[in-house]
Amino acid sequence: MKSIIKKMVKYNPIIYNLYYYMFSFLLKLLGFFVKLDSKTILFMSFGGRSYSDSPKEIYEKLSKSTNNLKLIWAFVEPENVPDIKDNRKVKIDTFRFFIAALKSAMWVTNSSIERGLKFKKSKTVYFNTWHGTPLKKMGIDISANQSFDSKAGFNRVDKFTVQSDYEAEIFSRAFDIESHKMFKVGLPRNDELVQGSSKRSIIREQFGFSKSDKIILYTPTFREFEHNSLHQITSSADVLMTDLVKKLPDNYKILSRSHYEVDIINDTTEISSRIFDVSEYPDLNELIYASDMLISDYSSVIFDYSLTEKPIFIFSYDYPEYSRLRGMYFNIENELLSARTIDNLSKEIINSEVLSSNKVKIFKGKYLNYYGNATEQSVRYILRKVGDQ
Repeated sequence: MKSIIKKMVKYNPIIYNLYYYMFSFLLKLLGFFVKLDSKTILFMSFGGRSYSDSPKEIYEKLSKSTNNLKLIWAFVEPENVPDIKDNRKVKIDTFRFFIAALKSAMWVTNSSIERGLKFKKSKTVYFNTWHGTPLKKMGIDISANQSFDSKAGFNRVDKFTVQSDYEAEIFSRAFDIESHKMFKVGLPRNDELVQGSSKRSIIREQFGFSKSDKIILYTPTFREFEHNSLHQITSSADVLMTDLVKKLPDNYKILSRSHYEVDIINDTTEISSRIFDVSEYPDLNELIYASDMLISDYSSVIFDYSLTEKPIFIFSYDYPEYSRLRGMYFNIENELLSARTIDNLSKEIINSEVLSSNKVKIFKGKYLNYYGNATEQSVRYILRKVGDQ
């Protein structure tokens, strides 16, 4: 019920405006009575859905670097995050959460933190690591924005991490962020993709994969125009992969990961035993290590995965419609091996791994400039801002 109410607020302009002006005013008023604590930092990842991504990397390095800071995490379900002590957790959208946000000298997040409102204090430092490089249009570049929460803009951000000049130019315009606030260091979560990891064999064993298995990671993006009457976003990703796996040799297996914005995965009567739903798997990087190749459509994971230089295949079955409804910054079909049908996709996967890898290397050189040491540089910046270095 709570998620349905959120959708109503987000997609109904009258309800959203009432929510925005009323609660922004009340929180700004409350802020006059809540003193800023220069040593408190609030963390949030994907709107409080998980303990993950770049905020997690920064948090763990900060925890090892100093004991002088009070580090707090905000979660939708804090009781389901055992990695963080209870005294370091608050529940999203509660009074304690808003007090923590008003009290914190710094916010660290990979999406937004103000819950569609505007209450950031002028002295609070807003550090945003975002969660991917844009392929589909973002922010004010979207000609037909489906939601009405644009008042909660990102122009209140103080630092915004990016991993390319291409990315910096787009976000600066689309999110109305001054160009000097772009922090060109890369994404902290991607450091280990560049540095390498010994986790591959361990993770594959956990899934029961053999050395001869070919593991495909499938990461479709969400389609905001595919939703039910309650504006819950739906997905049929597993149905498509069921058709694909039938055309691949038996040693090909698929890790299928839906976008976090998807509310409902459409039911299927025939899910293959060779398809594993990893939508709730906490660490995307571990899935990248375990896999041998990526299938995606228009997800930003494409850019991150290219750091590994492993094969990437674009399944662009609805490219004309998606490009028209959402808008794209460039045609991904011209950059990487792509297919619009399951038959052609299966042939590309079986016959063109080497060619795909070569195109991925070119793609990486074209769209990624900064990577490998983002966590260290982010922590240095944070420690300087809170006066702990």
